Amino acid sequence: MNPEKPERKPLKTIDKSGVYELKLTNPKPEKYKLNAAGFPSVWLFFVDTDGNCVSKYYSVQYGKSLAMLIGKLSGKFTKTLPETATIEQLQAHVETAVNCIGRFEIVCTPNGEWNGKPRYKY
Repeated sequence: MNPEKPERKPLKTIDKSGVYELKLTNPKPEKYKLNAAGFPSVWLFFVDTDGNCVSKYYSVQYGKSLAMLIGKLSGKFTKTLPETATIEQLQAHVETAVNCIGRFEIVCTPNGEWNGKPRYKY
């Protein structure tokens, strides 16, 4: 017999500044793309147990922040990917931190609206 799954809470965008324990979810393959400048990039999606979520864009063009994030989540030192990295290399780089949980202080400021919904800058 399969154990019953607890009811998953509905997702909601983080709209208040604070400290959150967020888990990096596995990005879908279509989230990995070349940006306008021709560098591999990805949208990463983070969620906590209460359904709070945030997505953040990363590119190898400015790879230090991505390397710091991957290192923090995986608990291992991670080198910055070179700007000549491929999408497959970026995908392998990100996969080392998928499903890892990290504690993040998020500063949230309103950033207009899109399709009638408020947007936030983190």
